[in-house]
Amino acid sequence: MVREVRIHFEGHRSLRQGLGQFFRRWSSRPRVRLIAGGGREDTMRDFVRGIWAHPESLVVLLVDLDGDDAAGLRTQLRTRVATIDPQLQVHFMVQVMETWFLADRQALRDFYGADLQEGRLPGNPRVEEIDKGDVLEGLHLATQKASKGCYHKTRHAPQLLARLDPERVAAAAPNCRGLLDILAEVAAAHR
Repeated sequence: MVREVRIHFEGHRSLRQGLGQFFRRWSSRPRVRLIAGGGREDTMRDFVRGIWAHPESLVVLLVDLDGDDAAGLRTQLRTRVATIDPQLQVHFMVQVMETWFLADRQALRDFYGADLQEGRLPGNPRVEEIDKGDVLEGLHLATQKASKGCYHKTRHAPQLLARLDPERVAAAAPNCRGLLDILAEVAAAHR
């Protein structure tokens, strides 16, 4: 039985609390430990080390896809580890973390209030199909007149992550659904 889930995520440690609240809204079991890796290469290196250092844990990598080839990244990771668990847990925020915000417009409305110019956000309900540049530009345009200021990753993202409804995000973002399904399977094993 898995003692804990260790999620190595791409990004600054300031995102840890918001991500933690997001995952706890989904399931309080098992314990999820979030490890901020900074950039992608550092996060991938820490993830590989985590696999070897914590065999009793489910070690997960969560990085932005950024338009890259997901299969290629998985292959690259497999070459870094000679004998790896066949269920390599690599998950992507497609295309970027901010895509999840587009999946839960209510969280954006709750955070920015009446200042949110929601019509400036990309309209595709299949949020993972929206290009990274369009996601970020849409957030910038929709929040440029907000009293909280224009969307800023380190100031706003942790609070937005904490407000997200995992079901809404999973419904619009299949890659998020995949990660949450894994967490649900582990949680079921703890009951």
